Amino acid sequence: MPQLDQFLATYASQFFWMAITFGLLYFGIARAMLPKVGKLVDDRAARIAGDLSAAEAARAAAQAATAEETERLTEARRAAQALLAEEKSKAAEAAAKRLKALDEAMDAKLDEAETRIAAARTTALQDLSDAARQTASAIIARLGQTGADEGAIAAAVAAAQNKA
Repeated sequence: MPQLDQFLATYASQFFWMAITFGLLYFGIARAMLPKVGKLVDDRAARIAGDLSAAEAARAAAQAATAEETERLTEARRAAQALLAEEKSKAAEAAAKRLKALDEAMDAKLDEAETRIAAARTTALQDLSDAARQTASAIIARLGQTGADEGAIAAAVAAAQNKA
């Protein structure tokens, strides 16, 4: 084919010079640019490794600080619970003392009230006895008997009170 003969004759030299040019560019870039790019990649890898080690150290420090803070909080809770227990016991003792004082005051008032009640009972019984004697004397007088013996009436009232 004549078209292909022309193609090979025309373009064969262009392919040759193109291969030479690309070869020179490749070796030029490989010698001049690749070491710079390699150094940049190595620097970047070193920086990343340094950042990772710094982050790991920071994480370890944060964990240590967290553990320390947790321990301090636990100790503070223990101290607060101990203080609370102590204050509860003090409050219970104070309440017991106040309750004892109130019980003693109430017992004193109760004794005083019982004394007053006993005195009032004695007075009431005496008044009742007097009223019973007067009533009995009045009834006997009404029935027409005169000269009722006051001693006998008092003895009968006392006997009736002793039975009750």
